[in-house]
Amino acid sequence: MDAEQLWSSPRNRRCDRDFVLEEVRRTPWSLSFSDGALRDDKEVVLIAVSGKGTALQFASEDLRRDREVVLAAVRKDGWALQFASDALRQDPEVVMAAMGQKRCSFKFAAEELRQDPQFVLPVVQQDGWALKFSTDELRHNPEVVLAAMGQDVECLSIVPSALRCNRDFIMAATSRDGNALQFSAICLKNDREVVLTAVGQYGPAMRFASAELQADAEFLLAALRLDVRSLEFIATELRHDRGLIFQAVCINGCALEFASSHLQHDPEVVLAAVGERGCALQFAPLQLREDAYFVLQAVYRNGSALEFASKELQADRQIVLAATCQDGDALRFASSELRSDREFLIAVAALASSARPLQWAAEELRSDEAFMNFMDATVLQAETLKNHCMVDRGFAVSGSAISMSGLSGTHPDMNSSTATMMLGAYA
Repeated sequence: MDAEQLWSSPRNRRCDRDFVLEEVRRTPWSLSFSDGALRDDKEVVLIAVSGKGTALQFASEDLRRDREVVLAAVRKDGWALQFASDALRQDPEVVMAAMGQKRCSFKFAAEELRQDPQFVLPVVQQDGWALKFSTDELRHNPEVVLAAMGQDVECLSIVPSALRCNRDFIMAATSRDGNALQFSAICLKNDREVVLTAVGQYGPAMRFASAELQADAEFLLAALRLDVRSLEFIATELRHDRGLIFQAVCINGCALEFASSHLQHDPEVVLAAVGERGCALQFAPLQLREDAYFVLQAVYRNGSALEFASKELQADRQIVLAATCQDGDALRFASSELRSDREFLIAVAALASSARPLQWAAEELRSDEAFMNFMDATVLQAETLKNHCMVDRGFAVSGSAISMSGLSGTHPDMNSSTATMMLGAYA
């Protein structure tokens, strides 16, 4: 039987406690059609509100003042708070229980609680939008508003304009979340210090800066030093300014990402970017990343640029060896074939003193004890060479046992082609 059927049933059935108990277990809303005496029956009402919290509205006045009944109701559905007595809507535990089930139920709390900063602070820390249901006085309170925006910065949209025009408040807000700049007064979006504070916290907050600041080259370089992502929102004409972009990539190579396509094809600009940060090569066009001469120049400046070279060039011995000599860890970006090549790894060990070829070598080579021992000896000889600093172009070393002929004679994997490659990279 549904609730309407209970209403159409004879009155004696709606007064029958056992019958109504069974019905509210199945359909909590049946409480609305039960006899008035049963709506004052705590057991009946508890069963109803435990099944559907908002059935509390059909309970008697006395039971809507009953703390146990109301807690059961709001724990099932926070909206039930609106049907509690005035006294219980002032009860912090009851209100927090309702918010735990449905955060927006704070709007049904008594005004005494909604104007109490000590109560509202932890509430807005859980749900920033609860600020909407606090008093106007608290929406002007910087401490309360900052706590609310810490949970959801978007709630600043309901903050009074007087606070959003307050420079000290906006400085505090943007230092916590750069996106707070979006909700500041227009004049503050043109305030260099305010905008830099926002950008320092979150680079893309530059999107909310004034058009004037987005077109200010000097300001943009200052913003870049804080967060390169700020350049995403610079004026279009500045993306084409070669002098500005060149300065930018020298500060942070990844600024290349935001340069015009024309400047991303400019070898000199790209090399400057790569020299500052190897990963900047990823923003160069494929045409440059496939150019062996250009990539060789790039890895000479920053070996880690090898990561973004074409697959073909990651298998080029000269380029990979040059990259590894500049940055020992660049070997991890070499092709699997080179990392399985004994001869090549020996060359790396001999020439790149900072490299750890065995760390990036293929598994089968790291399991070869004889090869591992030879590599250790090669590294030791290379260190001796470095310490003596007495090298001529033929790799003959006074006071050292290392030489090209010595290496090739010590291990069959070293041949004359390796010697030539090593000599070219070393030179």
